[in-house]
Amino acid sequence: QNLQLVELAITDVSPMRGYTLSELELPSETRLLAVGEDAASLSLPTPDDTLELGDRLVVLTDFEKLDDVRNLIVGDTSRAAAGGV
Repeated sequence: QNLQLVELAITDVSPMRGYTLSELELPSETRLLAVGEDAASLSLPTPDDTLELGDRLVVLTDFEKLDDVRNLIVGDTSRAAAGGV
């Protein structure tokens, strides 16, 4: 009842940019369901997929974990908006 289905994109400040899905350590109560490159259609994730700028990930997560998941995948966008300060 507290689950959220969200689509998030890899940004230039994403801590996971350049890593493979096998290196992605999502919080508990979180499942990666699909991935896609930029405007490409989504597909089932494979461990060797590399996360690049613009890639989209669809995750199912507990609402309480959503901020952690967003920070891991998207990164701290407030710092990027402030010029990395």
